[in-house]
Formats: sequence, structure tokens, C-alpha cells
Amino acid sequence: MTFPLSPRSIDRSLVAYEIPSSLRYDEKVAFGLTFRQLMLFTGFGIASVVILLKAPFAMEYKAVSILGLMSFAAASAFLDVDRKLYRLFEYYRGIRRIGYLDRRALKLFEVKTVEDDVIIMNDGRRLAILNCTPLNLSVKSEEEREAIVKSFREFLCSLSFPVQINIRTVDTLRDLRDYFDEFEKRIDKRKNRDAYVMYLEHRKFFEDYVRDNSIKNRMFYLVVPYQSAEAEKSMQELNIRAEVLREKLAATGIPSKRLNTNQLISLLSSYFEEFVEIDNDYLFPVTMLRNKT
Repeated sequence: MTFPLSPRSIDRSLVAYEIPSSLRYDEKVAFGLTFRQLMLFTGFGIASVVILLKAPFAMEYKAVSILGLMSFAAASAFLDVDRKLYRLFEYYRGIRRIGYLDRRALKLFEVKTVEDDVIIMNDGRRLAILNCTPLNLSVKSEEEREAIVKSFREFLCSLSFPVQINIRTVDTLRDLRDYFDEFEKRIDKRKNRDAYVMYLEHRKFFEDYVRDNSIKNRMFYLVVPYQSAEAEKSMQELNIRAEVLREKLAATGIPSKRLNTNQLISLLSSYFEEFVEIDNDYLFPVTMLRNKT
């Protein structure tokens, strides 16, 4: 889940957001319809007339065919069904099975290259990404929670450039299995049979608990963009922005670290391959223990 933030107000009790420029407005051209809607109804209307006048089958079949065509035209015009079906077709045709090294993956991401701890997009934008460790407010006192929320509100109001917050949900059970598989290698099954049996029971308990309660790991990222015709200026400004954000987050009590080149590549890869990015801090205590061992 992602959403752009671009605070323009300095009022501490209110955060104003800039309307995303990507929102599309289609002008009505006739009969309250956009050009696309008008073309859809015109095209399917002509097809319906051809079926009515030329199709060599009974009238009831013509009526069903015409009703189906016009229903699809209405669904496409007002619900974008045609576009959704096309995207679904493209997904099942190949994108669903592609890997990160496939050219279609890079086209989907619109990434040109990753270098110097920065993602360079095809349109010239440069992105730095901060990995933020979330705070567990449930273990904080009421005063601490209010202070944290106030600090984070002040952080948002202090932003002078747009950022994007990305929340990633990954499979905890898969990560648990990796941890237990590594732990099992350290057990001498012949000499410590009892310990091995206890380990199996312990593993089954955790896996059942995670599966039954649908526990997921959530990872939080702050995406920092910058674009300029001068590559060197873009890199310098992006580095400054990333460091400023890290300092501001630290002031709210939220630890963060900037992803380096290898971590950025691994992050992008993890959307296509069956693994999660490296050097990450997980919320589940067992996986946190694994990272420390």
C-alpha cells in the first residue's frame, strides 16, 4: 500500500496533501459521455446493427447477442471492464511468471538502473529508499503515545518535498521455516534425540500459531524522489534529502537506515522471486533473533 505525501501547511493540527498529478480527468464531449465512452457505444452499436440486419440466425439469438454486446459496452465505458480484462490477460500470459532478470520486469518497474545507492527511473527520476523500523505503541504509556504521534505530525508538516510511504506485507511462515531449517542443522539427532523431539514440537507450535492467526511481517519504507537534468546535482540533492529525513525520523523516535545498492536490487527482486530482501529487521521475535545469530 502506497500513498504520496506532500504537506503544504505548517499548522500542527492539520496536514494538507497535494492532489496527485496522476489523477485523470476526461472531458465530456456529447450526451454526458467522454470520447472513449462515446467510441465504445458507437462501435458496439454499429456491431449490433450489423448483427440485427445481416446475421443469419433467429431473432431471439440476435437479441441475446445485441444485449450482450451493449452490456459489455456499458461495463467497459463506466467500469473499465475492458481494461481490467486486458490487464488480467497480460498478467496470466506471462508477467505472473517472470523473474527479476526478465526484461519485462524492468519494463514493469520502469527502472533504468540501480547504482550508488539510488534507483534511476526511465524518466530520469532518482529514488533513495529508507527502511524504517516501526514503533509498538501498544507497549507505550499514554503520554509516550501522544508524544510520538505529535512528533510524527510535526515531521509530516515539516516536509518541503514529496515523499512516498510504502508498507510491505510478507509471509511470516516462510521466514520461520528458513529459521527453523537453519536451527535444525545445529542439532545432533543421534546424540540429542530428546532435544530433537522438543525442537519438532516447538516448531509445530510456532507454525500452527502463525498459520491460525494469519500473522504477517510488515516492513515500512520511505521513498525519496528527486529529478533534475543534471545527474550530479540530482545525486547530491537526493543524498541531502535522505539524510534530512533520517534525522527528522530519529527525532520522532523512529529508527531508519538507507538501503544500499545491493539491498535496493534485492528489494526489487523480492517482488518477483520467492525470497524477501536482505538485511531487514522483522517484527516477529524469532526472525529478529535469526538476524542477530
